[in-house]
Amino acid sequence: MRNSLFIASFALIAACGQSGGGGDVPKAEVDCLASKTGVTITEAIRDGTTAGTSAEELQAVPRDKTAEAVERLGQLYPGDAAASTLVTEINYRLEMIQDALNNRSPESKANQVMDETFELAESCAFGG
Repeated sequence: MRNSLFIASFALIAACGQSGGGGDVPKAEVDCLASKTGVTITEAIRDGTTAGTSAEELQAVPRDKTAEAVERLGQLYPGDAAASTLVTEINYRLEMIQDALNNRSPESKANQVMDETFELAESCAFGG
């Protein structure tokens, strides 16, 4: 049951994806912030699922954390294109994490993206 809530939350994220170009935002900055946000969302949903958090609260996590990331990005790189690029990248990483967790194939692209996301989130510094 808890895993299905976790998976359902990620399905909601994938359905809400946006696309667009990033203008003058360095790709490394978007990748860093998207990775950090993806890991934060993943861990919050995992921890909330384990703690018995309601499905409604878990569904708000991706939206709220993504909005926080967009606001943070906007402080350094204002503009809708930058925000759209970030949201697209967050959604892509979350989709790959979900796929990796569902399929558990160490050789898959999804698993590689998941590993890269967690490694990058730990090693990068957004805005620095």
